[in-house]
Amino acid sequence: MKVNSDCSFNSPRCMGLFLAAVGLLYAAGLNPWVMPESTDDITYFELAKSYAAGNGHEFQGEVIGDWPPIFPLYLSVPMRLGMESLLTAKITVVLSMLAALFLASRLIVRENREAPWTTLILTAVIPTAYASGVRSSSDWFFAAITFGFFLWLHRMNRRETPSLRDGIVLGVLLGIAALTRQVGVLLGAAIVVQILSRWWRSDSRWQIGSVLRQNWPEILAAFIGATLWLAWGAYLAKIQSVDVLAKGNYDQLGTEMWMNFEPVRLLSHLAEAWFQFSNLTEIAGFDGGPVETALLILFGIVLAIGLVQTIRQGRFLPSDGYGVATILLLLPYLFKTPRFWIVLTPFLLSWFFRGLAVFWKPVAGRLPVRAATWIPRAAGGFWIAFSVAVCGILITRGNAHHAALSPLITKSEDEFYRGYYADLREAGIRAAAIEPKPDKVGIYGWYSNSFYTWSGGLNSYNWQFWPEEIDWFVTSPDEPDLPTELQDTGEFRKILTEGSVSVFERTGADR
Repeated sequence: MKVNSDCSFNSPRCMGLFLAAVGLLYAAGLNPWVMPESTDDITYFELAKSYAAGNGHEFQGEVIGDWPPIFPLYLSVPMRLGMESLLTAKITVVLSMLAALFLASRLIVRENREAPWTTLILTAVIPTAYASGVRSSSDWFFAAITFGFFLWLHRMNRRETPSLRDGIVLGVLLGIAALTRQVGVLLGAAIVVQILSRWWRSDSRWQIGSVLRQNWPEILAAFIGATLWLAWGAYLAKIQSVDVLAKGNYDQLGTEMWMNFEPVRLLSHLAEAWFQFSNLTEIAGFDGGPVETALLILFGIVLAIGLVQTIRQGRFLPSDGYGVATILLLLPYLFKTPRFWIVLTPFLLSWFFRGLAVFWKPVAGRLPVRAATWIPRAAGGFWIAFSVAVCGILITRGNAHHAALSPLITKSEDEFYRGYYADLREAGIRAAAIEPKPDKVGIYGWYSNSFYTWSGGLNSYNWQFWPEEIDWFVTSPDEPDLPTELQDTGEFRKILTEGSVSVFERTGADR
């Protein structure tokens, strides 16, 4: 389904204007305040500060194994030059976003993806991508590394005899991706697709020696990437042996994290990333019901048909293999958050357009040529306009958790937060003045880093990791009262209430 085939996609001037416009859109949403729902953002920012101070990969006195080191090292670069503010970190993220979009534009051309302008613009302005670009999040940096990896892989595929340098560069990019986001190891699936594709076309496909000779640069790249990733794992194992490795979800939940086979939920998070699906269904009045489920299943069918078409047409590329591998990984995984889809958007949009084309083709055949041409373009234009409008709302009005992103509209941090986050911030400020200080503050995991920031650095953790060691407990929307499991570990008394937030202290000899 060709939504836009403007030849100016290859124009440096047009691309420059596009990147400038996107840069201004993102710059309009930058402010110096911690964003709500910032567990990852704060961890990355604090790790970067630790690197800049020469203390290594530490936060709250522990090595944080769940968050790999490359992105904090990237954020630490301006900090080493004396620019340690959160706003500077956000600007650094915007720079990585612009780099990612430029690399995506070249990749779209190399892979001959449908509707290049529509694909690139949507990759830039879907609200989830925008929300990730105005905070100290790793998503856009990871996207830049990923797109660079695929461009280099294409470069190798076009050359008759890839060199040693090609294999080394590809392997380093693979290692950097895996040490930015752990899902980066799945880029290895793209190497497998590349090797299998070349093997299938080869006249000597059954000769193992010939296969190894033809694909040795890719095999070298896989080895280098795996070595870098395993080296990080070995470092964490060493740290764990001296008991300074932080506990994370993997320690708490174990294999339970991989027993959540929920295809519809997976589709809902992709639809949320692309369409703000939950908001639309809530406005329409059928959220959580059979109509919503039916729409998500239809959405999944279109994507599946598009993937089948991609394979049938011989257009299945290494990046598509990476998309399939990521989907298979997320299917049983507990966390299926919308931001995971940002890096996959250029590839999955191709599946979506090809799937839509199967349904659109018989309809278009019955329409006047002009209508058959302009209806898809209008649909693509509406999708882009809707996405930009949502970004505009975030900039000028905010959402349920925060006021307008623009500091020209929201004048101070006191005005920025809404609802529970406003209460949590005030509770943190008040808690910072209480003596004696607690060794460990317990709170539902998603909010621990926010309380750490607003309380002036009180060590805050998911209380479930150390229920018997928690000195304070802070309530949250997920746990609005003292949990029974925590009450069983000793007596607590309420020492502070701020709106919807209460702080409990372990009493007497229990502390």
